[in-house]
Amino acid sequence: MGDPKHSRTEQPSPLAVAVGKVMKDVRPPTRSEKKVIDLVQHIQQVNAKEDDAIGFSHVYVQTMIPHNDTENGESWFRTNGRFDLIIQSGEAMRDGKPRKIGVPYGNIPKLLLIWIATEVVKSRHHELYMGDSLRQFMDKIGMGTATGGRWGSITRLKDQMRRLFNAQIRYEWREGDDQQGAEEVQFMKVARKYKMMWDTKSPYQTGLFESLIILDRDFFEEVLEHAVPFDLRVVSAIKQSPLALDLYTWLTYRMSRLRKTTYISWESLSTEFGADYKHHRDFGVAARRELTKILQLYREARVEFVRGRMILRPSKPHVKRLLK
Repeated sequence: MGDPKHSRTEQPSPLAVAVGKVMKDVRPPTRSEKKVIDLVQHIQQVNAKEDDAIGFSHVYVQTMIPHNDTENGESWFRTNGRFDLIIQSGEAMRDGKPRKIGVPYGNIPKLLLIWIATEVVKSRHHELYMGDSLRQFMDKIGMGTATGGRWGSITRLKDQMRRLFNAQIRYEWREGDDQQGAEEVQFMKVARKYKMMWDTKSPYQTGLFESLIILDRDFFEEVLEHAVPFDLRVVSAIKQSPLALDLYTWLTYRMSRLRKTTYISWESLSTEFGADYKHHRDFGVAARRELTKILQLYREARVEFVRGRMILRPSKPHVKRLLK
């Protein structure tokens, strides 16, 4: 007979058993989660300049675009104290009559504005060419695959370009009343002129797409003077969410200027954005969810969530100012 001490099966340690149970319960990351993990690691290892991924935006222009289509299709407004913002739909001839085109909304005009601001800062020119093909331009603004049809990406892009380039933006500041007071009104348009060409059957063909935008002079100068840099790789990861795009561009802007700890309520922040939530609490839930994702990619941002608000502490900007 053999030694019973040596013939007995060796038992795993309690620690090994515990670790085994934990690992059994841990599911592997999904494909989308794996992409985020890989992007976080890449951003930590390679900065935006080395990756040629520096973009720019004008935060106030960016966040003023509503997230959803307007009910009347004619105008959209936001009031914040003594300041009013109104975006009015442009018009175009349809069936022999002038008709409202609609107010720009959603992530596409926000992506367009990011591309415009980035080109303005890099080229310092108000006449912008969109590329050699429709597909190339859609790649530039991060829209992905070119698809036709009523709800295809090409149709949606054309619609939002028309809405954005024809809209009129009206800023109004006022104080006092009808008896004694003051008001100041400024009108602005994104484009002074634009030309769009496309071939939905051949979106990849070059040479047929010679579209351009000539920016309104006031808009051009405003963007050139106040644009803030950020990481286009983050924009690519959050591009499907208008709220996330607003929050990221807003956060990079605030952190580039923040000098002391600041408390910001969800109520005050919701009045700055084009998000239409019935209750500020609902906005807070959505904003906190999107900010949690953004903070995975913008690790340097010192942000804390407390009831009804968030706390910002001075942090490194996500991308340093390289150009004036």
